[in-house]
Amino acid sequence: MRKGKNNMKRKIAGILMIFILCFTISAYAAVEFETEDTNTDIQQISATPAQLAALDLLKKLGVFADDFDGTAQVTRGEYINYVMTLASLSDVPADDCIFSDVTSSHQYAGAISAAYSLNVISGYGDETFCPDDVMLFSHALSVMAGFIGYRSNELFLQNQTLSAKRIKVIGELSQNCTLSAQAPLTGYEMAVIIYNALEMPVFQKAVNEEKYFTDEEDTVLSHYMGIKIAEGIVSANEVTSIDSGSETKKYAIRIDGFSYSFNPDLQAHIYLGNAVKVYYKDIDNSSFRSLIAILESDSQNKLRINAENILDKTTVECVYYDNSYGKEYRACLKKGIPAVLNHGFVVLDTSDILKISDGYIELIDHDGDSKFDIVFIYETQTYFVSYINKAMCLVKDAYGYDDLDLSGSNGETVSVTKDGQAVDVKRIKRNHVLEVSRSNDGTIVNAAISDNKVKGKISGIGNDYIVIDDVKYEVLNRVIPVLGTLKPGKTTTVYLSSDGRVAGFSESRSDGMTYGYLITAAESKGTFESDEADFLIFTSTGVFQNIRSSRKLVIYGTQSTYDGTSLSGKKVLEILKSRSQHINSVVKYSLNEDGELSELTLPENRTADSTGYNEDAFSLDYSFRTSGSNFLYYGSVGILGNRYFVNDALGMSVPSEQEWEQYYAGTLSLSELEKSFRIFSASTSWKNDETVYNVDIYDADKNLKADLIVTPNRSSALMTQPEYFAVDYVSKNLDADGEPRVAVSGLFKGQQVKYFIKEDEEVFVNSPELLKLEQGDVIRIALNAGNEIVNILKIFTSHPRTAQGKYVLNAEAFDDFNSGDGASSYDNFGRVVGWNWNVQYRLVHGKCTAISATSMKIHLGARNENAKPLAPRIVVPAEKCNYYVYNEESESMTLGKRSDINPDNPNQTVFIRIKYFVVLDVVIINRENQNNEIYWNGYYNE
Repeated sequence: MRKGKNNMKRKIAGILMIFILCFTISAYAAVEFETEDTNTDIQQISATPAQLAALDLLKKLGVFADDFDGTAQVTRGEYINYVMTLASLSDVPADDCIFSDVTSSHQYAGAISAAYSLNVISGYGDETFCPDDVMLFSHALSVMAGFIGYRSNELFLQNQTLSAKRIKVIGELSQNCTLSAQAPLTGYEMAVIIYNALEMPVFQKAVNEEKYFTDEEDTVLSHYMGIKIAEGIVSANEVTSIDSGSETKKYAIRIDGFSYSFNPDLQAHIYLGNAVKVYYKDIDNSSFRSLIAILESDSQNKLRINAENILDKTTVECVYYDNSYGKEYRACLKKGIPAVLNHGFVVLDTSDILKISDGYIELIDHDGDSKFDIVFIYETQTYFVSYINKAMCLVKDAYGYDDLDLSGSNGETVSVTKDGQAVDVKRIKRNHVLEVSRSNDGTIVNAAISDNKVKGKISGIGNDYIVIDDVKYEVLNRVIPVLGTLKPGKTTTVYLSSDGRVAGFSESRSDGMTYGYLITAAESKGTFESDEADFLIFTSTGVFQNIRSSRKLVIYGTQSTYDGTSLSGKKVLEILKSRSQHINSVVKYSLNEDGELSELTLPENRTADSTGYNEDAFSLDYSFRTSGSNFLYYGSVGILGNRYFVNDALGMSVPSEQEWEQYYAGTLSLSELEKSFRIFSASTSWKNDETVYNVDIYDADKNLKADLIVTPNRSSALMTQPEYFAVDYVSKNLDADGEPRVAVSGLFKGQQVKYFIKEDEEVFVNSPELLKLEQGDVIRIALNAGNEIVNILKIFTSHPRTAQGKYVLNAEAFDDFNSGDGASSYDNFGRVVGWNWNVQYRLVHGKCTAISATSMKIHLGARNENAKPLAPRIVVPAEKCNYYVYNEESESMTLGKRSDINPDNPNQTVFIRIKYFVVLDVVIINRENQNNEIYWNGYYNE
């Protein structure tokens, strides 16, 4: 037996030298102390916080695998294997038979041999080790004490000082453990023992001396694993720096002047501004340290305040907020603390930076002195996922945000998290809520998944809330306009953001089916899905959904053809195409539990039926079209066609026939076509005596009460994308045929252009004032295939009808959310209720009061002379921002550049188009005379 031991010693002598373990370190696995035997028979069901913390760190350090089972009992061999893993000796070859019951073929033979050679274990007196028996809790503590250097040999037993040290170490190793001495060791308790040992100094014998010592910096971590520990504040990542230095390289952070590189899976960049404890290794010949694990400091406190809870009395020294129940709180800030706005460093020089319209702020107190040391300001976007292309990592939003690219292909460090943990982007599913934050330049930094949902009966609907089964849920601002599509008594599923607010919903009607508009359908791609089809449907909740058919699809109430063949998606697609060349149509449909299209029905046409209502079938009951002055009026009684009641009907606006023709001809894209779809409520969105050119009524009952009304888009031409056309001058020119035509010259998409106006268009015949354009006006135009202007929207104009000042933003006429009377849409600060400032294309008139290399500060005016000004905003010009300059004195409209903006010019104002705080277009207005009042008059909602 001794011969085997000496051979093994010679084989691993080189490895042992680096640990400076000298000759006599040993421990045996016998019971050496007794504690009160409690909880022996209690089976652990869930982990304690201490156990979870230990397990989390050990997984990060690579000691445990991600699938480690903390509830399982640990064998003696398995425990030794984990202990030897700390010293990288678990895989040492085992050629010798050290214990009679541990052969070289045993899975833990190498670890057991290494532990024996280090005198960490000695086995039982009969030269056995029993590797497959369960390790007892007391034995596990004894082994770990020996591994650290506190042996159980005669020297320790006879020397009272050493014996006392050993007992003390065993007590420290057992902290936060719950087992009795004789209890079987579990994975959770093993994790706590190893966790407790990591930062203990190794007890060593000096070389060639009978002297023992410990070095506080020579711990189990550093001695065996080469891992060091540091604590401090994360002061920089690759996006932002909050100290005097610059940002770091990609996948790196800075703490107290030292740079740490990390594996992307570690997601260490999200700890910016946090007090942390890091585990790292030095990198030879490098100025960087290799980050192994990172943990938030236990001493720091965090406070998160939602935007709607921040009170206007907030200052740069104190954030005042409420808890939504009227109780006021305050959070004190240290003077001159760093601030990070949308992941970009900003100077906290005004309280307006803290008064965000949507999202939240997070305050961090590093040292627990009740004064906060840093503030993070998040203007977030909340996506409600209607579709995700997992191959391209592309997310489609249900309510009109631009598609979200999470691939990181644009050089972003994109983090997708769920419950605070990093997850793969493929974990995102339809109906998930994504809370997206961006850096100041618009790049995505984090997308947090929330999959919370509630299903129940609607028992009440308010202006900004919904009651499900008598529980009230607040609704995000962007979802409020769609509340009108829901009805009390119906069943719905609401999908919640991380703070419990409704970010989306789906309605289930009493018959299990719901209304939609079928836009396109195509055969599914893929070997195993060749018989299926994908249907693009605009739903009754205002969402575009790409829905795959189920294996067996019901159409018109049947699941088979006349010859008994099952109806696949591909077959249903053939049936739909046989009805008409194009398949776009109002439909009723239902989904199965997997979200697949399981039933589809098209309406029966009963417009010629004298009764004017359906019985049981889904039907089109009334259709009205007009092209002249024979208008159909919707009066205060809520009646269409002199007989149908539509106040409570679901309203759906869809593309006009002209737009469908353009789409099928290829001159109109699908994304442009989708802009004509919307859901509206006749009782709230239509004004009395609204002129209705086209309308279809579906599913009217015997009392002629309609369930669905559909209005094709009234616009005769589709608006272009929202680039500005800044008018330079209007003139009479001869066209190619030598005929006199009105032409508009101006600046469009960064170029000088000229277009003829098609004056015989119905919109100009009915509204000739649209043709009265002046130099300096900003408009939007619609062009036909011949590049003729067929429609004009006046956005920023000096037309006398708008004038309180000469330059007025004339956009609220095109705002779908405006109530029409002006008063009820604004609060007492002159702000639009429900205005999410950074979400969509916004048109703003104001004054640039500061400009830097990366940002502009815009001060806005009031709605009128009696209202208070809006809060100033910090915005970032896009790399390809278009600049135009209108000089009133010289009567010129020219292309400009960023340097034309002069905050010190009292006569200069700016008019901008902005999205996500990124400026896309700027019209710089140099007035002839100074005008201190800037009247802001509404906003344009794209």
